[in-house]
Amino acid sequence: MRLIAGCIAVATMISAFGLAQTATHEPALATQVATSPKPQSTVAEPGSSYDTAIVLDGAKDEMSGIGAEHSYIAAHFPGWRLKEQSLLNQNSRIYDRIDIIGPTGQTKGLYFDITEWFGKLD
Repeated sequence: MRLIAGCIAVATMISAFGLAQTATHEPALATQVATSPKPQSTVAEPGSSYDTAIVLDGAKDEMSGIGAEHSYIAAHFPGWRLKEQSLLNQNSRIYDRIDIIGPTGQTKGLYFDITEWFGKLD
């Protein structure tokens, strides 16, 4: 037990010495790191939320809309399969949320805005 405590103490001193030397010998690096601009936020992926819901142009009714959803998934997520589908209402708009599973088991939820064609049969 004493040996482990001694090793930890030595490692801590070596680490502290190394950090102290870095701080005194490389002040420009410390300043550069401190003043680096923050990375830009990433753009939301299409279909990742209500705000970025996918609108399928050309879908006129439920039959063509459902087909268009499946075609979109096949084109943009080859090898993925459908797991679950939910019908949602948000801010007077109607959405399908389709959960898909990737080839290695990862999951993703896609939002489709289906307001224009939901409930239309022809």
